[in-house]
Amino acid sequence: MTAPLRPRDHVRAVLVLLHFGAVLLLSIPRPPGGSDRSSLDGPVMQEIIGDWRQMANGVGWAVDQDRATDLVFGVSTGIRQVRGTVLAPFQRYAAVTGAHQSWGMFAFLKRRPALLSVEVQTGGVWQPVYLARDLDLRWRSHQLDSERFRAALNRPTSGVGRRGFDDWADWLACQAAIDFPDATALRTQLQGLQLSPPAATLRAGGVARRAAFWTTTRPLSPCGSPE
Repeated sequence: MTAPLRPRDHVRAVLVLLHFGAVLLLSIPRPPGGSDRSSLDGPVMQEIIGDWRQMANGVGWAVDQDRATDLVFGVSTGIRQVRGTVLAPFQRYAAVTGAHQSWGMFAFLKRRPALLSVEVQTGGVWQPVYLARDLDLRWRSHQLDSERFRAALNRPTSGVGRRGFDDWADWLACQAAIDFPDATALRTQLQGLQLSPPAATLRAGGVARRAAFWTTTRPLSPCGSPE
């Protein structure tokens, strides 16, 4: 026989329901961009707005890129204001419980991602030892492919946070000095990619590569100090 519910059971059920409702509201995504229209002028956002504009043109609503950007900024500003008003009573609760999501999860498709590339120099020749998502270049992949390391590289692959990337290069140089005793230097960079629609990717025979950026060289020594 089921024991009768006690008053504290009802209180617990109400608190769980309130917590669920708060987290549900806090999960409402924040629109991309910032409080200034210029936040939409970057190449990533302009590509996304261009996709939306093409969809609008496809259903007979002709709009140019500037007008589409203005519309996106106006709509996102309105949504951001409403979202802020709705979530205001829950912000303190989120801060205390740690239920706040501080960044957008999969807010939009990143058309220009980048992959971490690592090479070591031996006898004056550069030899690749690691490339993210590569099945053969797997040096220290148990660390470099880990979820936390990939999360730490999210901002650098978008071209943000150069100082942190340089710190990673210092750490990689320390590890390479141990693993490759005959090597004299380490070079790391971010290999840019360009994601195209599926049909274009098939015609090209794979994902197109852009120029690498943030190329950083370190001498191999126990401390991995910068050149």
